[in-house]
Amino acid sequence: MGVISAPEAVAAPEKPTPQSVAPQSANPQSATPQSVAPSARGGASDSDIPLPTPGPPMPVPGEAFGYLATHDLTKRMDSMNLPQAVAALPVPDSYRPANLAFAGQFDRAVTAALASPGGCVQVIINSHTAAGNLFDYGFFPIEPKYCP
Repeated sequence: MGVISAPEAVAAPEKPTPQSVAPQSANPQSATPQSVAPSARGGASDSDIPLPTPGPPMPVPGEAFGYLATHDLTKRMDSMNLPQAVAALPVPDSYRPANLAFAGQFDRAVTAALASPGGCVQVIINSHTAAGNLFDYGFFPIEPKYCP
């Protein structure tokens, strides 16, 4: 699971938003940026993209903030359907593709983390981003043995 960038969203055709850069990792399969739409719980889904594989926590760059959620909090995020709430946020049309990608990636990270008993989600927020972005958000499913 990678950092949010949404040049290819499922919303009405619009100009792509600037791309974000994913935090670098020794585990590339977990850090690969993906652009996806929210799951069927909140909207359209792209079932051709496999769920990311949970792994160890990603390194957090010095200028970024990282948070490793507990398993219980990850379950609560799922029960609250936070991705649908994110997708429903009122944003300018130019930000809609990025917002949908943000919701979709969050949903996919939670789903992948909860596929294993005890799994959790790591969130990395980096304010040192490409021009035009406020923050880069990374969502990563984490193996149970690393979860608090």
